[in-house]
Amino acid sequence: LKGKRVYIVGGGKSGLAALGWSLKRGACLCLNDSRAKERFEPGLLAGLTEAGVTLALGQEPDPLGFNAELIVMSPGVPLDKPGLLAAAKQGIPFTNEIELGYLSARGPILAITGSNGKTTVTSLLGDILKEEYPGVFVGGNIGRPFAEAAEGLSENQPAVLELSSFQLETIGVFRPKVAV
Repeated sequence: LKGKRVYIVGGGKSGLAALGWSLKRGACLCLNDSRAKERFEPGLLAGLTEAGVTLALGQEPDPLGFNAELIVMSPGVPLDKPGLLAAAKQGIPFTNEIELGYLSARGPILAITGSNGKTTVTSLLGDILKEEYPGVFVGGNIGRPFAEAAEGLSENQPAVLELSSFQLETIGVFRPKVAV
């Protein structure tokens, strides 16, 4: 991603995790959120502009205005916003924080999705695996974003991820070892 123009849509936990992951890899970044800067927790965005991140807060997504080469979507942000539709029409690829984590993961990934019971099954599976793998990561749609932890996990540390339908909308290369 070094030097690539990456447009992150959504300034919640997932978007900020994607921003941190991308910043470490030298991407040229823009963080977009419909909330104005004043609506963020004080200090949460501190240092981002100094790190070279463009902030597009309090406005609708406009990846073409940033000349984006990649768009990272946060879960729950509708893909049918005019700026996102225009970017898709131009062929700009979309991804998400889960997929970024996947790109740096070394251990097996177990993914849980569905209408009901995702959190229960994910937590239960994580507890079972902790008996054999004390460093198992449990997160995704619950707890800590995967992109924050993936790089620090060894080949012997599985990741159990709860995935919402929104997180699956922009998946391209993500392939868990086990999917439920």
